[in-house]
Amino acid sequence: MIDPKDVEQSLNPTHTGQESPQSQSVVAYYKGFSVTVTKRDPNAKIKPLIDDAMVEIDYMIEQGFLPSWNTETNNAHLSPEKTIISHPTTPQAQPSEDLGFCKKCGAKNVRNPKTDKIFCKDKCWLKGN
Repeated sequence: MIDPKDVEQSLNPTHTGQESPQSQSVVAYYKGFSVTVTKRDPNAKIKPLIDDAMVEIDYMIEQGFLPSWNTETNNAHLSPEKTIISHPTTPQAQPSEDLGFCKKCGAKNVRNPKTDKIFCKDKCWLKGN
């Protein structure tokens, strides 16, 4: 049988060691890198910790580290001279070629981009014309 005093002792243990100090954490992003700075000593200044993190991130970028696996994120956060991959340009629309008109209904003909076949834009063959 369990002694009730043992249960009370396990629910309310006596603290023999030093308690964890209060801490203050700041989470921010610098050039796309996540930075977490935790201040545990109340007398410590947080600005030197942030400055050190910025220096380390700048060094990492110089060494080729990237803030993300996603190239769009990398390009958005790195300076233009550090851009890893340029965004592809959108191809300019080709001038529409004159494919004539449908012999059945008179609608304009278009080219199927997958099969390269010419057909009626209004798809009159589906309407039973």
